[in-house]
Parts: sequence; C-alpha cells; structure tokens
Amino acid sequence: MLLPILVGQAAIQSLEALRTESEHLLPALKVDAEHKTRPDVVLSSVGCGNNWSTGYFALDPEPALNAARRRIEAVDSFSGFLISYATAGGTGSGLGSRLTAELRDAIGEPKACMHALPVVPFSSGDTAVQSYNSVLALATAIEHADMVVPIVNDRLLRMACPVGAAAKRRGPNHDSGKDAPVDHLLGMNRTASSMVVHGYLASSPTGNYSVWDPVTATVPLPTCPIVSCTWSGAIRGMPTTPPDALSALDALLVTVPALTQDAPFITSCIGAQLHVSRPLIASPPWKWSTVQSRLRTRLKFAQHLYDPLDPILQWRSVLPQAAPGRMGHSQATLSNMTLLYNSASSATSLLVPPLIQATKRFSVGSFLHHYTNAVGTEWIPLAIEQLWGTVDAYRWAVSPE
Repeated sequence: MLLPILVGQAAIQSLEALRTESEHLLPALKVDAEHKTRPDVVLSSVGCGNNWSTGYFALDPEPALNAARRRIEAVDSFSGFLISYATAGGTGSGLGSRLTAELRDAIGEPKACMHALPVVPFSSGDTAVQSYNSVLALATAIEHADMVVPIVNDRLLRMACPVGAAAKRRGPNHDSGKDAPVDHLLGMNRTASSMVVHGYLASSPTGNYSVWDPVTATVPLPTCPIVSCTWSGAIRGMPTTPPDALSALDALLVTVPALTQDAPFITSCIGAQLHVSRPLIASPPWKWSTVQSRLRTRLKFAQHLYDPLDPILQWRSVLPQAAPGRMGHSQATLSNMTLLYNSASSATSLLVPPLIQATKRFSVGSFLHHYTNAVGTEWIPLAIEQLWGTVDAYRWAVSPE
C-alpha cells in the first residue's frame, strides 16, 4: 500500500478524495504550515510566504515524519509513498521537497517506492517567484523520486471545464457566470483525484498490483522520470450494455496534448501504460491492435526504442468504480481509460518555460533577496543546471544517433 502525503493547501484541495477512494492507499496524511486546511500536522502558524527556503529550512519536518511513521507501523503491508505538493508557493515547494528528500531514510524504508505528484502552477503566473520555487521543487523531485507525475494546472483546467460546467450550481446568478471559476476549480479537483485513483492506482482484477508497475512500464531510464497522466473521463454503463471502448479512446486522445513539428527531435515517447476498465474491454469495438495503432500515432513513439517482442506501450485491465445508486441504476458502473506516458515533448514543455524564466531572472538578480543567501547563490543555479541536464537527457533518449 502507498501512503499519500499531501503538503500544502493546493495539494490538499486537489487530492482530498485520495483519503477514501482506493484500496491501495492508506488514509492521506495532510501536512501544512497553517490551520486553514485542517491538516493532520501543522508545522507553523504563519505560513511560508511563497518562500522555498522557509519551507525547506525553517520548518521542522520531524512531526510530519513521526506521523508518517505511525501510519506505516499500523498496517501490515507498505510499499511506498505518494507525495503531492504545489510548486508555486513556499510550503508545498519547500517542505514538499524536504520530505521527498528525507522520507525513505527517515522512516527506515530505503527500498520504498517514491511517487511524486507536484502540482504545477498556471503558466499565466500565481506568484512572482514561482519560477524559482518550481525549479527548486522539480529538481528535488527528479533527484529523489522514482517517478514524477506532474499535475499541470493549465492542462487540468482544459480537461475539467466540461466537468465544471456540468456541475455548475443553479443559483440566482448562474446565468452571469459568477460561479464558473468555483465550478472549474471543483472540476479540476475531481479530475485530478479521478486520474490518480481510478487509473493510476486502480484496483487490479487479479490482485497482483504492484506500486512499481507504473515505474517499470513508463520509466525505462532513471534520468527521465517525468510521466504525464491523462484521463478519458467517467463513462456510465450498465452490465448488460458496456460502454463503447473506441468512444472512450477518442475522449482520451482529446486530452493528450497535440505534438508540434517545431522540434521534431523531442516529439517522441519512450514508454506508456494504458489502464482500461474491464467493461470497456468486453465491449464489441474493443481491439487492442486498433487502440495500439492510434496511441502510437498520437504519442509518436521513438522508433529506435521499439522492439515488437518487448513493446514500450503496455495496457492492463482494472476494475471500474461503482456508480452511486439512484433511481434504479444501482448496478451502473463508471468506466474509464487512464494513460501514463513518458514523452520527451511533454517533459521538456513542462521544464523549459520555468527554466527560461528562472535563468533570465537569476542572471539579473531578480527577487533573490527573497531567499536566504545560500539558496540565492548556490541552490538555485544548481537546480537550474540539474533541470537543463534532464532536458538534455530526454533529447539524448529519443535521438536515433
């Protein structure tokens, strides 16, 4: 079982549903620097002021480590950690980085699997120093986690808009669009939880699920651990009439960002795993050859890595989620497809924008006074250098030479 650790307000709100919705997850441990999210562990009373160094150095992580240790000791089976934190602010990026770096050794589980789910801010900007905080947090995640699955707010909003519109509250101002931002936020939170619970960590019909399965399927190179996650959305179906698999595949492909030809040497995928609900596999249109062909075309797999005897695109069957009983539909199920894919194009599109911004700002000394001297003169340039090294590793991985 995995222990989810949600650090900071954004991660707690985005993945609150992880507390109860998967048999492979222990109850989530919520850690924050303030009381406003009702966390299980509070490490401060004033927050971190969007300062990575405050979250990393000033907060004492020992209460959070002790709480994690008690949760692990209370269960018979423990496999690893799933830690999520926002990279824009100070608590998530700083304290989340500290816990990612120290959890395995501090708990005494050096072989435990580490899944990092950083919540990446909107490209339009959440804070003035988000590029520094993001670079520092992502560099730590790539160094210490076995698999990094970023939850990108820009991408999540595009996926969740239909969900938010459908859930729009019918109040006196519903025609004016006043509630739209709230509904979109709720939709984003539901979509993030569903992607993780109903696919990435879904139940296995054979009972042999391992938390290392996604890692071995999607991270063939330890220097390229960034894995994108996307979701088809929930599709309702009855046991006698399973949902249409190809319609679910079309809904999934819409959420996969289109790859441009501007940089063809980085538009390649090095590994993927598709999680499919069993009712979709039982439906008449399901043909793995068709699914495989369409996914390979969209993801643009690196041809020099492909071996027909050992395909880098895998799929596995997962149990669907039971739908709430209502108006005689208690036997209905919610099926879905969830795709994990390690793409050089997706990874570099995540890393390069904050890297360019952080590099430009660091070169002129912008906002460095916001941090302690060691962070401003040592940690930030090291993190920038490390992430540019990850970008080069992806370019090398998909280069046919």
